[in-house]
Amino acid sequence: MRLDDLRHLSGPNSFSTRPVTVARLELEELTDRKTTEYPGFAGRLTAALPGLAEHHCAAGRPGGFLEAMARGTYFGHVTEHVALELSSLVGRDVYLGRTMWAGADGRYDVMTECPQDEPAQSSVPAELLELAITTVKHILLERMPDLPLELARIARVVERERLGVSTAALAGAARSRGIPVRRVGQLSMLRLGYGRYRRLVWATLTEQTSVIGVDIAADKMLAKQLLTGAGIPMGWWPGARPTPPGRWAGSAGRS
Repeated sequence: MRLDDLRHLSGPNSFSTRPVTVARLELEELTDRKTTEYPGFAGRLTAALPGLAEHHCAAGRPGGFLEAMARGTYFGHVTEHVALELSSLVGRDVYLGRTMWAGADGRYDVMTECPQDEPAQSSVPAELLELAITTVKHILLERMPDLPLELARIARVVERERLGVSTAALAGAARSRGIPVRRVGQLSMLRLGYGRYRRLVWATLTEQTSVIGVDIAADKMLAKQLLTGAGIPMGWWPGARPTPPGRWAGSAGRS
């Protein structure tokens, strides 16, 4: 079993009003194999991740996932639930997942929810899915996975990528008033609203001052990211020269 591809869907989508990732899994040697074909698998997996006993699955009640494993379920579905449980262990507040056949034997798309303000470029979803795949493989080989070290490393990344306290408070206050909120890149910058009502907020500043515009213009990578996101093609033009390293490092970050 391997992770073949992963896409991030920002904002409302066909699965959820929150961001999600859609991972393409190739089951390979586990194609058409069910959990019931591996005696003791469900028990060993639950011993490694006790929180799986609370997963509802399609039954809509705690224990639903364990019942699905007892009846026999495919390993794409198992990987989805393991990834969700690992997400909760590293401090990501996510619950929604879905496993869908992707047009060929042993090929599945696994959708998992993402925290609202997690950066779209975050490596955490892919790392959690890879860890979920590794965990399932270890359990199949009747080995208990050594999860604490990897979970602690990923948890540090999750904490580092969180919005700062003041920015998170602004995002929460906006959402409580029905204002759409989207984080810009990995910064503590928020885009509030859409269209002509859209406003940028960066820490304690808004775009009604010139400061945010100056900071964006001074950061070439951020400016390119924002222009690309607006559908404006970006690239080098004839005769353009890259800025020498260290010549201009951009503005300092804001908390």
